[in-house]
Amino acid sequence: EGLRFDFPYAIDVFKFDDEDKTSPRYHGATHAMKAVDLIVEFEKRYIFIEIKMPRNKTDYDPYPKCPHCGHREEPLRTLRTDLIKKSRDSWLYRYCEEKVDKPCYYICIINLDSALTVDISTFLSKALPIKKPSRWKRHFFEKAVAVNPTGWNHSLRHIGTCDII
Repeated sequence: EGLRFDFPYAIDVFKFDDEDKTSPRYHGATHAMKAVDLIVEFEKRYIFIEIKMPRNKTDYDPYPKCPHCGHREEPLRTLRTDLIKKSRDSWLYRYCEEKVDKPCYYICIINLDSALTVDISTFLSKALPIKKPSRWKRHFFEKAVAVNPTGWNHSLRHIGTCDII
């Protein structure tokens, strides 16, 4: 999607939203669930990565209509909703595969200005159960953030590099 990554300490990196049914990574429920773009496995964690590279803030349909009632939505609201669905569904896929045996982190790379990525990060932190409720035996995501490619290279460089190609 216009980005090149280098994860020098990764054990595995794979395209998770692959719809090739012959792929060993095919998750099998694309008809019902959404998937993040990449999953990166490190020794002590998994990182779920969703990439959104709009050319500008209105690259998403600026006034999408609800297919049921015709109500128009705000594009950032639509984006936030999509990011939440992708994170939850991807984590559930991996849970069902018994592949959440390490802490999981969710990173959204969005080619928007830093102020909007901070807004989306705040939304993700509130919309996802980041803090484990006392009754839960397992964590969901340890942390969820949104960054643009520049922000990635500024604050997440320890994970790897992200370059626009």
